[in-house]
Amino acid sequence: DRGADEKNDFAWQSNLKAGNGFQLTRDLRLNLGADLGGQVWARYDAFNNVAPGGIAGLRYRFGLGPAAPWVLVEDHVAYAFFEEVDRSGLGNRFRVRSGFGIGDRIALEAAYTFDDFEAKDAFWDLGGHSGSIRLTFDVTSSLQVALGYSYRDGDVISYALPPRPDLVTLSSDREPVSSFGRPLYTAYRLR
Repeated sequence: DRGADEKNDFAWQSNLKAGNGFQLTRDLRLNLGADLGGQVWARYDAFNNVAPGGIAGLRYRFGLGPAAPWVLVEDHVAYAFFEEVDRSGLGNRFRVRSGFGIGDRIALEAAYTFDDFEAKDAFWDLGGHSGSIRLTFDVTSSLQVALGYSYRDGDVISYALPPRPDLVTLSSDREPVSSFGRPLYTAYRLR
């Protein structure tokens, strides 16, 4: 019975991004950007946060034309300020992407991502490795359809009320979480 774990809520997420690219050589491009992200939750205000950050990436294209293979190495760093101060921390997402065109309208991409979040309280630290593959098709000049698969291996934090025996046996740690000063659920750290 998962009914006790399900609570209605409303959340708003905003992302503001600005960036520019600089062509260093014919095949090498440097992309720099800044972003500001945030989330506001109606019920679970402990999740409210604002996260200013920046991103830098280098892309190298092995030749000319849409079929030329390319590789992109990028790093995104942001500090998330949470309503619940112990959750606040520095996040880093390092990604390597590569792709090539199969034809004029079809392209294949693959990516590896390492993500790491270090919070003030070690309970909220998260890290993981992800891999993904994506096939894109340009239906028209302004419409693109993509089919992809992603896999992630890493830390997870799960929430439940009342404490669930199945999560207790899987978790390495647990912590009560409150919102508006009253306990709402238990957080379980799964590694």
